Amino acid sequence: MLMWMQTVTDRSQSDVERVIELLKSGWRNFSVDEREEWLNGMKGALNLSDLQRIQNNTQLLSDVLELGLTVEDVPNCPDENFFKSLVDNTDSIRNSYMIHSSTPLTPSLPLNTYEKINDIEKILEDVYSILMNNFSYYCGNEIYAGDETGLLL
Repeated sequence: MLMWMQTVTDRSQSDVERVIELLKSGWRNFSVDEREEWLNGMKGALNLSDLQRIQNNTQLLSDVLELGLTVEDVPNCPDENFFKSLVDNTDSIRNSYMIHSSTPLTPSLPLNTYEKINDIEKILEDVYSILMNNFSYYCGNEIYAGDETGLLL
């Protein structure tokens, strides 16, 4: 069973600069704290864990919205076809359900900026949040369940 994974939509240029700074020093020169920071998935780098989260959330939305999208497992070395599929699936989800007026447009290839990855995750997050707000069930004095008391509405 798929579970929604919290998106990351606040990547910034300073996150990218931090990755570049660490790359310049090299893994062997990392302090213990820098190694831990690197291994915990830095926002300034597109990691396999980021792509797995995006694919998980895409599959979940595809299933709930009954879109029948083909959502591939993330390969060790994602290629152009993988990223094209990611963009196409995001566009299908964006166009299949309600969105906010502030929901970004689906980015175009190549996905070579942190803003484009933020936009993909923001689209998925917006559709998910609207979807979840539309599936609230309330129980009060007017709704009953049982053999003799009424119907579950």
